Amino acid sequence: EESNIVDLVLRYPMGDSSDVGLLNKSEQLLKLLYRELVTYYTRMYGAHREIAAKKEAFEFMRHMMDRSTIYQETQIEAPRGAFFRRWNDAMEQLKKEAKA
Repeated sequence: EESNIVDLVLRYPMGDSSDVGLLNKSEQLLKLLYRELVTYYTRMYGAHREIAAKKEAFEFMRHMMDRSTIYQETQIEAPRGAFFRRWNDAMEQLKKEAKA
């Protein structure tokens, strides 16, 4: 079974699913990872290509989410559950941010 860094971020609140603070932190870490990727791609492409950098960062995040074991399992087992909804909402926010 292959894991990626997104699995670590998504697994964060699973120690105590009743602790909303952990779910909030997981969402914050997901967004932080995206912003770090934007910084990386912006440095790689140059500041004048920030829009392309945001798009690439989001596409990479989407790829990692799609390959995340935790995300896939949650999508199958509890697609209406709090974890999946929050992660999905976070990705929708990042998608909008990537288009801005």
